[in-house]
Amino acid sequence: MLRLNDDWKVGVGALPSFYIKEGKTGAKLGVSPRIDFKNVALIAPFFHFEGADKWVWSIGLGYKFHKTKQNK
Repeated sequence: MLRLNDDWKVGVGALPSFYIKEGKTGAKLGVSPRIDFKNVALIAPFFHFEGADKWVWSIGLGYKFHKTKQNK
């Protein structure tokens, strides 16, 4: 994470996820850009499917209930 100021942070994350495709389940690791504003996080993970050579993306919105103390 790169802290731009006290309110804004940007970064990249890895998101382990389960999926259902064509009636089959599996697990994938998604790669995601992330933008945090105060306690709200916006993520947009991308997942790669080898057989179809296709990228699928999603979007997520999260809220952090507990803010950790930062060393200054």
